[in-house]
Amino acid sequence: MSNLFSKGATSVQPQNLDIHTADLHRPLDPAQVPLSHFALEEVGRSLRQDAVYQNTGKNSRSLIRSQSLTMVLTALQKGSRLNEHHAPGPATALVLEGELLFSSPGPLASPAQTDLVLGAHQCAVFAGGLLHSVQAREETLLLIIIGEKSTST
Repeated sequence: MSNLFSKGATSVQPQNLDIHTADLHRPLDPAQVPLSHFALEEVGRSLRQDAVYQNTGKNSRSLIRSQSLTMVLTALQKGSRLNEHHAPGPATALVLEGELLFSSPGPLASPAQTDLVLGAHQCAVFAGGLLHSVQAREETLLLIIIGEKSTST
């Protein structure tokens, strides 16, 4: 199969496109696999059954990883926390199941803390580099989508 995202490609004809059901042992690169399918509920169940989740209260799996797109599915037990960190590019945190508290210290010029409570089917969209933390208020399944990574340091 040719690389359908190569320069000069303007469209993908359906007859030339294979739908790839993801091998979840390693993240996919969308430049190598132009169309993929993920059963997120199934992957979430697998994450929750893993010993890492049982021991730490959290587990995640990278589904897609490239310079331009990263997708990570994260399972969190009630009370589990992702400590303050930042995404390398613009991001969306989409709650598929459960409820979480998304906190950010806010812009440098403002001392205000921003807290968002996100339930199932709600999301936060934020700039790359924004410091934030996440705490599960219920057992939660979270899809994190990160866009083009910044090349500046």
